[in-house]
This record gives sequence, structure tokens and C-alpha cells, in this order.
Amino acid sequence: MTPTYGRQGDILMEMFSDTDPRIEHISAEISEYTGLARIMKLPYWVWVNNEKPIGLMIIGKEPIRMFAPAGTKMAIVEIIDAKQARTDLERFVKENLKLATEHDAEYVTVVLPFEEMDAIESFRRHDFRVLADSYQMGCQLDREFNDHTDLRFLPVKREEAREWVRQASRACARGHLNQEAIGVLEINAKRGTISNIGVKLSERNKGY
Repeated sequence: MTPTYGRQGDILMEMFSDTDPRIEHISAEISEYTGLARIMKLPYWVWVNNEKPIGLMIIGKEPIRMFAPAGTKMAIVEIIDAKQARTDLERFVKENLKLATEHDAEYVTVVLPFEEMDAIESFRRHDFRVLADSYQMGCQLDREFNDHTDLRFLPVKREEAREWVRQASRACARGHLNQEAIGVLEINAKRGTISNIGVKLSERNKGY
């Protein structure tokens, strides 16, 4: 990517790969968005505008997002700061699409808050389409919950992340898991979200 220069010759927008030593000075600012890439050892690139990170892209394979069969190469765009000029947003989208194409990704996904209309429109102008609406909900944890007597949740350790992906693949492809596991569930404590749910075919529709 060719850097964009301001009127005084200062660099406004540039891109760093995860192997670029210059990424160290923004590592703390992007750590919330690079966890998946670091755990799965996936390559990623960060776009910086006026020395501040505005977003990044990760190249990986399904079932990370579960939009396509396991093994499908795809890209994930993470928006760090959407408060950018429209021209910068447009360039950010174009550069992401170019980079994803260069790495043979079959599609690119991005999640945006509905308030970020400029960013949303920038992606839609480049043929991104809405796959699903989402709701941010909360539940007051001041009462006891009646758990299913046969259901247990076992946390996945960092070093077991790759096996987790393999199990997610089999669950979502309607395959069989081992006798102990009946499905997978991803909880992101930092973002307060639950996602990537896969349940073994024979155990579906049982109220789990």
C-alpha cells in the first residue's frame, strides 16, 4: 500500500503487517482486536491514519464465522475507529478488498454498529450486503438459573483453540463429535458476546 501524504508531507494513512516491527508502538491499542489472530496464528494487517489505528484485516479459514463450509478461505475486517473522513473510509474498504483478493479469500466479513452510518455506507458502496441484524441484550444475574442436569460447559484453553475449531467444523457440518462433547459455544468476555454456536445433529432441538 502506498502511504497517503498530507499537505505538510506527513504520512496520513499506511498499512502494517503483523510481522512489521513498526506495529509494536500500537500493539496495546489493537490487542483487543488481534486476539483471534494471535491464538490461531493467523496473518493480519493494520491500517493507521495519523499514527492511530483505524482498523485491521485477518486472513483465515472457516469455521471462524460459519458462513461457508469448513476450509473456505475468508477475511475478517475489524473496525477500531470508524470516525474517519469518508475519503479515508473509502480507501480503507478498497485496500481491504484488494488485500483479501491478493490472498485468495472467497469473501470478506465485517461487523459494524448501526450508528456508524458513514462506515456502513462505505462498505455497501463496494457491494457488501447485510447478512443479519443483531441485538445487544443484557440479563441481570441476580437470580439462580436451573441448569440442564446433563449439560456441562468445559472451557477451551488457549492451546486447545485449534481443536476447538475442528470441533466447530464437525458440529456445523452435521458431523459427530466425540461422546463427551455435544457442541461448541464461544463467549467473548471483553465484548460481552456469545457467538459461534454449533450443536451435534442428534442433540439439536432438545432445549440445550
